[in-house]
Amino acid sequence: MEQKQQSIDPFKGKTRLPSFAIPERYELHLIPDLSACTFSVTVQISLTINASTEFLVLNALELVIQNTHFTNSQGQHIPHDVVVDNDDEILVLVFHEFSGILNEHPRGFYKCYMATDILFPEWNTWNKFLLVEIHHARSVIEIFYAVSYKKGSAVIRMLQGYLGDKSLSTYMRRYPAQNAKTEDLWNVLSQVSGVLFNIMMNTWTRKAGYPVIHVELKDSILEFKQSQFLLSGQHGKWVVPITLSIGSYERQKKFLLETSQGRVDISLINICELIQSIGDDLNSNEKKYEVNSQENIWVKVNDDQRGILDDGNALCQACEQSLSSLLMLKDVYRKEIDYVIVSKLIDVCYDVLKITTDAIPDSVNELKQYFISLLMCSAEQLGWDSISGEDHSISLLRGEVFQALATFDHAKTQQDALCRFQILLDGRNTSLLPANIRRVAYIAVMRNTTTENRTGLESLLSFYRSCIASSADPNVVIEVLNLLLSDAIPDQDIIYVLAGISNEGSETAWR
Repeated sequence: MEQKQQSIDPFKGKTRLPSFAIPERYELHLIPDLSACTFSVTVQISLTINASTEFLVLNALELVIQNTHFTNSQGQHIPHDVVVDNDDEILVLVFHEFSGILNEHPRGFYKCYMATDILFPEWNTWNKFLLVEIHHARSVIEIFYAVSYKKGSAVIRMLQGYLGDKSLSTYMRRYPAQNAKTEDLWNVLSQVSGVLFNIMMNTWTRKAGYPVIHVELKDSILEFKQSQFLLSGQHGKWVVPITLSIGSYERQKKFLLETSQGRVDISLINICELIQSIGDDLNSNEKKYEVNSQENIWVKVNDDQRGILDDGNALCQACEQSLSSLLMLKDVYRKEIDYVIVSKLIDVCYDVLKITTDAIPDSVNELKQYFISLLMCSAEQLGWDSISGEDHSISLLRGEVFQALATFDHAKTQQDALCRFQILLDGRNTSLLPANIRRVAYIAVMRNTTTENRTGLESLLSFYRSCIASSADPNVVIEVLNLLLSDAIPDQDIIYVLAGISNEGSETAWR
């Protein structure tokens, strides 16, 4: 063991791989075991050997190595020692019984890093603010997007909202264009704020999921409870930064929820002036409200309307909150015209409709009518036609609102869209159906296409793309799916058609 330690000592604490052997090419061959949810990997690494050496050093972490060997023009060679150092994330192969200049094509098992590490080793690209264990190959994409981009940025923004800009700007000034580790950020934040962030942030960066915060008003006491928002049912505990704003964002009370429960006396605060801002939202946690005047709070939180709607949707899908509560919340947004808020409202409508189509199909038509009533105010303000000089977000929102109305089978919207579609067929250069609302017409055509009435389908074949599978008639959906297998639709366009399959046609598509 001591001999192995001596083998890796010269390479510990280095920010880059030694220059005597440089990895040039990696070829991975994965062998999944679906029953055990594991996988094994065989990796071939091509190296450029620049100097005589007894060692090969590669980036690696937490490996279980079955076998490894090195191949060059003189034959195959088995390393005398194979050492993995998880602290420095290196794999060292020791060839004591081999001399001379090594050549190409070793084979082994390793964990490689991005080419960026070779081009810019000083960046240490493997150091991230969130540390996530990979249990299955399928998890990699999920980690890249859901964790690195969504949760990672949400955690940083959560800290910014709680601490202000000074702490993060201090960190940026201290490490300009330099390499820094996760702990360096927490140390700077601790020094500036006086809070031990190393302990606090371990719960955010090393634990799966995030907390749901239950907020309940009892008399003049605001009670906070946290539980883990995780399907496995496991219980977890975070150190959650809480910010209460009273009347305006200039008057704030901040504290850390370090236990599973917390209480704040607000007897001197008018509840109608209370604006919640837990964790600065940004999807870093979910909030559940149990106060009699929750409508007043929702209306007051002008800067967080999208976040509250997102929370309500997530809690409803997790059965933490009733569907009726979510529908009541959505009613508050009836007169909204802001693109960010209304587009989120539409997304939530789609989510609810998709779930209820399977769970409570008898309520689908009533829900459609309710969603139509929610969006009609926005539709009337937007109108079909653009106005000179209007903001681009209005143009984007117009397309989303009328597309939703057509999908929910609003008769007047579909009728207007069909008229404009006919004008488009008569003259492709018409301004009555610009690109941002053209898909509304396509959906309206297909929602009115059945086996008996095929007029619109024949006209729409050249406009298919993402709306051709929106028909509510399963027989038409079958015809569209058969069309996908023909040469009439390019392979690269098939995904757009599949994505547009209607709720009514989803079962037919699966069959």
